[in-house]
Amino acid sequence: IISKVQDNGDIMELGAGCGLPGLTAAAMLQNNQDDSNANNNTNTSSANTDGETSGNNNNETKVIFTDYNPAVLENLKRNIELNEFDVSHEVYGLDWFHQQPAGHNDDDEDRAGVMKREENIYVERDANTWLDTEGKSHGQLKLILGADLI
Repeated sequence: IISKVQDNGDIMELGAGCGLPGLTAAAMLQNNQDDSNANNNTNTSSANTDGETSGNNNNETKVIFTDYNPAVLENLKRNIELNEFDVSHEVYGLDWFHQQPAGHNDDDEDRAGVMKREENIYVERDANTWLDTEGKSHGQLKLILGADLI
């Protein structure tokens, strides 16, 4: 699974709590990246014009950890720090029930990707995004992990 996700999109853990599934995904990504780098260094090493060794060191996949409770998010950040992995990652607050852009209320009509807001202003909305608890929109994900989601 990790090899199919790597370089093709981000991984999100919903309701991360302590972050075990996300930490596992990060460890697997790092191992896959380390193996790939080792293979590239032994099979295709060559000096470039700067004298550096070329190889695939471009792991764009990011592990995103989410939870709702601020205390849990702080503990999650600490767990990530303790695990010392070298994979791009982020921690966000996420409320599953509030996934409407700022200014939206339940009485607004939502049709064909256009959301009616107050003052009769129509704003295009991308249905392939999610919002963190601060209202910031984030892109589509490749894989969503969850465990003990209640």
